[in-house]
Amino acid sequence: MLPAAMGRGVGRALWAHMVAALRARDLRAVTLDAGPHALPFYTRMGARQIGEAVSEVDPARRLPRMRFDLT
Repeated sequence: MLPAAMGRGVGRALWAHMVAALRARDLRAVTLDAGPHALPFYTRMGARQIGEAVSEVDPARRLPRMRFDLT
């Protein structure tokens, strides 16, 4: 997301929509690989880091692997 768009609630609204859609499908958790700069956002949303993943774009780069429990 561009810095000018940050802090306007768009990410939070998209997150809430995703969570509702996944809960409607009776899923228990979601995992994602975050960009390092997005880590604070996902942490605020309640996700926690569970490891690292190798970037598909740059194999020398490690991305935070996050998990969000839906239960």
